[in-house]
Amino acid sequence: MRGILLRGLTDLGKPELEVFIDELARLSNGDARFALNQLSRLAAFSLEELIDQEKVLKELFEHARQYDKNANRHYDVISAFIKSIRGSDPDAALLYLAIMLDGGEDPEFIARRLMILASEDVGLANSQALQVTANSHYVVKHIGMPEARITLSHATVFMALSPKSNSAYMGINEAMSFVKENPTLEVPGHLSNVSPEKKNYKYPHSFPHNWTEQKYLPHGIEKKFYRYQKNGSEKIMNENWKIITGK
Repeated sequence: MRGILLRGLTDLGKPELEVFIDELARLSNGDARFALNQLSRLAAFSLEELIDQEKVLKELFEHARQYDKNANRHYDVISAFIKSIRGSDPDAALLYLAIMLDGGEDPEFIARRLMILASEDVGLANSQALQVTANSHYVVKHIGMPEARITLSHATVFMALSPKSNSAYMGINEAMSFVKENPTLEVPGHLSNVSPEKKNYKYPHSFPHNWTEQKYLPHGIEKKFYRYQKNGSEKIMNENWKIITGK
């Protein structure tokens, strides 16, 4: 544990924190993730505050253990965080983000959840959300705490304020269920890479608006998986799609 913390200390570039390493290792109960999170939180203290080592450690572990002592706490807070973003409440989302960070939650775990939310709940209504959350994950991974809290806040508020759509999430779930129920689905000959019928494929870019009528679903399948929602940029994309296809 001490070796892990010393490597973390090198990454942080905070040699003055080495005096805390032994106590961090002892108080972390063998949980390396937890210990490294506390080391990152220590980096946010000023040099003046770090003089009183006993006070700093008490503050650090008192809050962290209140969060960590109940296994359900971890799941409850992340659940409330996700649901607050889904419900477009930036204030509640920021509060739960602060609770997690103060309690020593792994910032990378939070960043990963934000990336999933970007496609599951914001989706096509604001596809930029995926880029924002992916960037926040990069910052968390390569810069770390305490600075990464700002980027996590940025991504959280962006997601909460974004228009919402779960059409991509629902679409892949329905398509996966359909494939499990119909395991052998033949690719149409004109879409195949080996079938003699491939010569019948119509190259969309050779037609006006880069589109032409053509069958893409397997033979005998008339199934809709994607059901668009009239929010944000998804509404604009679908209006454009209707104009081009005449549907």
